[in-house]
Amino acid sequence: MEKFSSQVARYTDIPTTLSFLEIAYFSRKHAHCVTEGFIDVYGNKVWDAEWQNAQIYYTPLRLNRIFKEAGLKQLSLEMQFLDYEPFVSMFKEMIDRDDPDILLWHFLVRYEK
Repeated sequence: MEKFSSQVARYTDIPTTLSFLEIAYFSRKHAHCVTEGFIDVYGNKVWDAEWQNAQIYYTPLRLNRIFKEAGLKQLSLEMQFLDYEPFVSMFKEMIDRDDPDILLWHFLVRYEK
């Protein structure tokens, strides 16, 4: 007989610096974000010229460490493209992208305590 855990798996959507880094590499308009230091993968930070402070975004290895330190068991980690409304319109307006295939993506993490 199979035993079922009384723990409930939860999901969370987590932004990543890698999404912004990839956009900067594929979009000529945004290449300066790398050369001018707006994307800091090591520090897990992304800056915008209009922001007073950096936003914190994580890489997969950093997320893995954070989950372990918090005593959480990571069950899965997937990429999720934000290719649906209202995200497509918001992102297009936000970065004035030059390629409709350049989309913001996040990590969808499934975990349990």
